[in-house]
Amino acid sequence: MPSTVDSNHIVRLLVSNFCGVEAQEIELHGESVLVMGDNATGKTSLVNAILWALGAITAKDMDDGPVRNGTDKATVRVELGWGDHVDLIVERTCREGKKPVLSIRRQDEEPFREPDKILKALLGNFGIRPQLFFGMNKPQKRAALLRLMNLQPPEAMVQEITGTVHKAQVGEDADKYLGRLCDDENGFYYLERRRANQNEMAKLKALQEETDRLTAIGGPPEEEKKSATAILDELERMERSEKKREELRVCAAHAKIEMDGHWSQVNTHAATRDRWRQRKGDIEHQIAQLQMELVNVESQIDSNDKKYDESGRLHAFSKNAWEEATALFDNCADNAQEIVRLRTELKDIEKFNERLEERRGIAKEVLRLATDVQKAKGESEGAELILKNLRDLRYNMVQPTDLGINGLRLEPDDIYYNGVALGSCSTGEQLDIFFALEIRAKPDFRTLLIDEGERFGPGLREAIFERARKHGCRVFMTAVSGDAQLKIEIREADG
Repeated sequence: MPSTVDSNHIVRLLVSNFCGVEAQEIELHGESVLVMGDNATGKTSLVNAILWALGAITAKDMDDGPVRNGTDKATVRVELGWGDHVDLIVERTCREGKKPVLSIRRQDEEPFREPDKILKALLGNFGIRPQLFFGMNKPQKRAALLRLMNLQPPEAMVQEITGTVHKAQVGEDADKYLGRLCDDENGFYYLERRRANQNEMAKLKALQEETDRLTAIGGPPEEEKKSATAILDELERMERSEKKREELRVCAAHAKIEMDGHWSQVNTHAATRDRWRQRKGDIEHQIAQLQMELVNVESQIDSNDKKYDESGRLHAFSKNAWEEATALFDNCADNAQEIVRLRTELKDIEKFNERLEERRGIAKEVLRLATDVQKAKGESEGAELILKNLRDLRYNMVQPTDLGINGLRLEPDDIYYNGVALGSCSTGEQLDIFFALEIRAKPDFRTLLIDEGERFGPGLREAIFERARKHGCRVFMTAVSGDAQLKIEIREADG
């Protein structure tokens, strides 16, 4: 890998009232440095001060904010250049409760008007801690390298796959663009596929329910409805006959009541007549004495005889009427049972026709749902195909590609260095990649910030410094030691 030194490094660092640091000035002269000290001596605060000044972290990433307790203003100044020459001065300040203020300028010049853009151009795509790359899993590493390559979103290819225009958002690279379309859980076409699958399942469920209803109803759907007209006509005729018969029965019953009443009167008058005749026999020998009474009795007898004759005549008339009504009633047929039978048959026909109509409706709905299921299945398969093609595009859009780092290649299945999968590379090889990524990502600022360097062990720490010299990079590393005060150890590039 080529080594270049035409790049900015940290020449000087000045920190005032930032986190746990009250005041600290370090002259690096563009060299690597190892900061050692006991816990709580401000080592991590120095690393965070550089990160904060260069925009890699914000106040949200710090527990208590950037301003040191008991003070009202934090200031971090990072002078960049090479050797003792200062090219750029980056200074960030923050007052308690206020937004930080960034200033970037050249030596003895006015500050730039858009310092954030200058800083972004200086730090590149990868940020200022590319070592985080090695803590990523394989998909994350692949995505990071794609961002490093700055591949443009393949809008035309996506439109060809989906038939829809999907415009890339501002600042969106190819990987983020395709991820927005096909990532699991929240990708647009992942959600479309899930919606299509859910729709297909709902249609299948509805189809099964209607098919079950059709089976439960039974009976062939092609049967014609039965006609009830003839039965209704016969039923109407019989009901009229039954009504007439009932009227005759009522008439006969009234005649019988009237006949019985007149017969009762006949019996009453007969008894009265016998009683008066007996009385006549009793008083005939008293005729003289009872002449006047006899005249009256005879008058009563005459009157009663007339009533008797009238009652007999009425009885005879009533008897004839009763006999005629009874004869008519007996001659009128009893259709009650037939009416009940016909009404039952009519209800059966109505139920049959209702069931047949319901079955025809369900059969029609089953056919419609079957069509919907096929349509939903096609939509589901189409969404599945689009999602697969987008994921294939995302995975294969970078064919075996030279990343501009000797020996490092990105292929569809893995990342390889000199033909070896990245996860199987030696520590030295991974350090070579480490620094090469730093150069590729930030050609104008090749300084690595490494906190808690004691985790690497003395041998690996020295290897990091040695590889940094090889690649023209610088290292700002902190490590725990037994020193009560910070100890600054400059590691010159010439060893």
